Amino acid sequence: MGRRNLILAWLDDRRYVLAAAILISLTLTCIIFSSFLLKAGVVNAGDLTWPYFNEPGLTGLYLDNTQSGLIPSQMLVYSWLFYLPLDTAIQERLLLMGVFFLMGFSCYYATFRILLQEGAERKLAYLVAGAATIAYVVNPLNFYYLVDLFLLIGFALVPPLVYVVLRFQRSNGTIKDILVHGVLTGLIMTASSGDPRWPIWDLFLIGIIVLVYLVLGRFRGLAKSVGFLIVSGICFTALSAFWIVPTLVASGHSTLLTRSNLSVNFYYVLNKYATLENTIVLQSDFWTPSRELFLISDSLLNSIWRAAQLVLPALAFMSLLLFRRNRSVISLLIISIIVILLASAPLSPFQLLKDAYQSLVFEAPFGIAFRTSYKWLLILVYPYVLLASFTILGLSRLPSRLNIRVPKLNLDGRRLTKVVAGTLVTLLASSSLIAAWPLVTGDCRGVIAPEELSSDYIEAYDIIEQASGGDLSFKILYLPSNPYTGFEAPGLADSPYLHYIITNLESGNVNTVGGLLAPLGVKYIILDKSDYSKNVMDSSLRNQTDLMIRFEGEQLLVLENEEYSDQFRLSDLALSFDGIESGAALSAWDGWVQTDQDFLDLEDVYDLAPYLLMGSGYPYNLIATKSITSSPFKYVPYYGDQSWTCLVAYNPSNYEWYQALKTMGLENWDLDYGEGLAYTNVSLSYPRDLPIPDAALVKYFDLSNRSTVQEFIDNNYQEQFGARLTYTQELNYMKVRLLDSTDGWKTICSPLVNVSFGQTYAIRMNMASDNGFEIHIKVAEYDENGTLLSFKPLSGLGSGKIPWTTVPLSYVCNNSDVKKISIQIWHGSRTTTPLPNAIYIKDISIYNTSILLSSPRLDGKIEVATEGEYHVYVRALSSPQGGNLTMEIDGVTARLETVGKESVMKWMYCGTMNLSAGVHDVLVLNTDGLNAVNLVSLIDVGEYSSLLERYNSKLAEKAQVYVLDNGVRTRSTELKLNNDSSIGPLGEYLAMDAEIEVFLEGSYLFYAQNVSDGSLWIDGNEAGSLNATTHYLTVHLDEGVHNIALLADAVSYSAGEVLLFSANAGNNLASLNEFGSTVGGITAVEKKSASSYDLRLSTDGPSALVFNNAFDSAWIVTSDGGETISSIPVNTAQNGFVIMESVNTSLSLSYSLDRYYILGMMISLIALATMVAGAIIYYSGYGRLLIAKVRGKRNGNGQ
Repeated sequence: MGRRNLILAWLDDRRYVLAAAILISLTLTCIIFSSFLLKAGVVNAGDLTWPYFNEPGLTGLYLDNTQSGLIPSQMLVYSWLFYLPLDTAIQERLLLMGVFFLMGFSCYYATFRILLQEGAERKLAYLVAGAATIAYVVNPLNFYYLVDLFLLIGFALVPPLVYVVLRFQRSNGTIKDILVHGVLTGLIMTASSGDPRWPIWDLFLIGIIVLVYLVLGRFRGLAKSVGFLIVSGICFTALSAFWIVPTLVASGHSTLLTRSNLSVNFYYVLNKYATLENTIVLQSDFWTPSRELFLISDSLLNSIWRAAQLVLPALAFMSLLLFRRNRSVISLLIISIIVILLASAPLSPFQLLKDAYQSLVFEAPFGIAFRTSYKWLLILVYPYVLLASFTILGLSRLPSRLNIRVPKLNLDGRRLTKVVAGTLVTLLASSSLIAAWPLVTGDCRGVIAPEELSSDYIEAYDIIEQASGGDLSFKILYLPSNPYTGFEAPGLADSPYLHYIITNLESGNVNTVGGLLAPLGVKYIILDKSDYSKNVMDSSLRNQTDLMIRFEGEQLLVLENEEYSDQFRLSDLALSFDGIESGAALSAWDGWVQTDQDFLDLEDVYDLAPYLLMGSGYPYNLIATKSITSSPFKYVPYYGDQSWTCLVAYNPSNYEWYQALKTMGLENWDLDYGEGLAYTNVSLSYPRDLPIPDAALVKYFDLSNRSTVQEFIDNNYQEQFGARLTYTQELNYMKVRLLDSTDGWKTICSPLVNVSFGQTYAIRMNMASDNGFEIHIKVAEYDENGTLLSFKPLSGLGSGKIPWTTVPLSYVCNNSDVKKISIQIWHGSRTTTPLPNAIYIKDISIYNTSILLSSPRLDGKIEVATEGEYHVYVRALSSPQGGNLTMEIDGVTARLETVGKESVMKWMYCGTMNLSAGVHDVLVLNTDGLNAVNLVSLIDVGEYSSLLERYNSKLAEKAQVYVLDNGVRTRSTELKLNNDSSIGPLGEYLAMDAEIEVFLEGSYLFYAQNVSDGSLWIDGNEAGSLNATTHYLTVHLDEGVHNIALLADAVSYSAGEVLLFSANAGNNLASLNEFGSTVGGITAVEKKSASSYDLRLSTDGPSALVFNNAFDSAWIVTSDGGETISSIPVNTAQNGFVIMESVNTSLSLSYSLDRYYILGMMISLIALATMVAGAIIYYSGYGRLLIAKVRGKRNGNGQ
């Protein structure tokens, strides 16, 4: 009864504030989502895709999310939300609206209570808290992160966290205060940890507030503060044990601790808007599509919008003038200043801060989570809002305190207080609505516009479900992307192998894609014809001989894979030392392991694998895992030289490496160990940031000079495409304003400058912009008579406000007819930015840097633990467009030739070096040609010899297969005539030409899938003929490098699949499809749970058990005897388990990290139960009686 009365009393005391908080939060939420609520369908964006990842979330810890199988720790706190027994569209609305409602409610209540603590009148506190809530809910960050659900949950919990910490600081510091506030803080931190950055941000907020209170209080109350921090830490750790335990135990699986490939260049691209100016007004996010939705074309409205953005920070910083001794205000101001500095750190004018933050991102174990510095602003908004509330409170008190009167308006001090308060509240609320105006348009300008599921999907899923008989363990390949409709059968996770297959489909170069997709467990392909821009995909899928059309509607084409294999299967095991392109030919060879996918310990796999797919990776792909490596991906370009591009070979979002090679007419599907690579095709360059000597100056335009400005005016049109432009000289620059918006690019052209053929020029421009639109710079080339010949694009600067910057450009005159050039700034074709647009130019300098050019250079480090003699290897691209690459370690150089017949990543030997223990300097220089560098590797000479002998000694036991032509492509292009007599006779058509390295002398079988006459030539010597009846030739090969060519008389000759394999691989192979022939099979499969299976199988000899789910090394197989087998990646994406011997046994498959999740969850539940029980006991009265008794006994004992 006492507990009930206590709760009722608490509610009665707060009923009005709770009602007000609910009312304003609900109103704001409904305004923001008004259009969204009235439309049917689902929004598939950001955190709100359904299901959350590519494959359905499962129970426990295992969430089958990606190829790499990372623990999505941000998912674990709120994963239960995604299993509510409601329609997907209703779930989505509940989650979105629930988060925004929580955000408003928590802000209103926390602000109201804090203002009351500061002595505010209740009526004023109601008003100010309302304005504060509007400012908190309707702010630019909520628009940018609208669909980032777990970021916003943490954001919604910042106000209660700050309130609890400030409330504790004002408490007496009793044990009760420490326990209550510490437990509440731990609960809030746990609830906000849906995104793993929030606990760190929360600790930062708590730490600053506590520290400021201690310092200003001269460290009085140190014991209570330490106690509070300890209790908070213990509660958070115990309550969050369910994700902390598995995260720490399996750090390689954790999204918080995993090191992703982030180049320095891309780090700065991500933070390119993180200037101090943008940060202060909460507008430094990278995402351009969202930034553009803030644009207002009307200049007056745009000015109002810009002014509105300044109101909140201005009011926040004014609070110090009114509350100079208030510890809450000081602590919040310090938080604000630190956060602003951190959020703008990548572009900070303070070099020390800039370098320190970059080191945090690239060196700290969790630093990669903070690569986008502007997300620190999420913890700036509430300090802003609370400080602005303090300012309104302080300013509203001034008339009464100073006895200010306005007799003409009959306003005494009290009435004037109300006027000031009302004015400021209105200013804060209205400015917030204007500053984040897209948020109150009802659907956030289309960001959350839902779409109804096509009836085609419903019909297609019905057909698939009926055909499957309820067994939905197969995968569906959605093209162009997964619509996340919530269908139970999972969509296929991305992988390099899948992208290779899709590329071939888009090119129309494959007609048996079903066999290629079978190892990935794909049973159905669903093509959205309305969403796929490439019509060739439709016709390509229809041309596949192993796919069957199951359904065709107005929007969808559904095909069934006739080569589909089960979720579990047994396969011969092969190690691939070649690229994915060769590995993809092993469609029926279900279990191939790509050795350059990651630094995997494949010793046991190598020992047991009966097949080796030989290529440029043998043997060093194995040796590299034992070596010391350094990745040029993370090296620093010399003086900011932009000739080098750093990227990741496997990137699910865009596959930049493959696209970059395609533009150069090359193709390479080797992987990069997940370490990234650096490439360039520039032979000579002048680094962007390297000072240029004055002697190299060709022309200088000083636009602080009136006569120079007049030259520009005379050289440009005052009206272009019907739009007016004005050119004026300001203090020390020229200002060009665009007054009208019309179609057609407007240009600002420099006077002509003389140039010479074959020379390289560096151009430096000091410029800025207000509201510029798609500004980009070109060089216009002219002949000696001033006739325009062509344009060369140089650089793009983007849109919006661009601060003063030096734009470095490079131009090469490679046309002998070009005698003059003009530097041109193009901008404003049908601009969507506010008018007038303004571009400011201080000066333009043009230098002839031809004699100053040098090879593009990367500077890096490699650390050696012990002194010794080391072999030095570099993994680099060998291609027809290669050239020469120079490597240098501690001044010792090695020159590598990178020209090759095929485009492959090869380990290139650089010699031996005696190195001392410690860090050594590494230089990479591109001498000439196209070069890409993946890894620098050092291996002790003695260890190398031992490993090489061990690997080579086992070759005789294994079937070595060289895929000379995988037969996947139709090879519809005409054959070329042989023009190299060292290959074979001139004048015949070259059907196949390859270079291989043989490591074991002996007899090999050559196989070609041809149906017409051809001849085989090895090292320029004829080895035999092939025809429709003769597909095989036996050849003897010595150790070493050999050139193998297949020549034909007819231009129409097609070799098809071409292989070379050791004699022990078998004598009657018809093609690679014969390899997957393991004797035995899986006789029974029982699914025990989402992450547990029981299997019964039998094998005759070593084999691979393939589990068709996205690869995750935490999957293990346990035998009857208790022995465990860990998963290795097969087919670049699935789980494989090596069965070492003949067996006829039962096995269990389980997700090993589940036990850590269960352990952590038990700790969390026990902690939660303890806290709840303690609260019930205490507040029910029993606890108080117990405390009173204990105190009475102590007093009775003289205490």
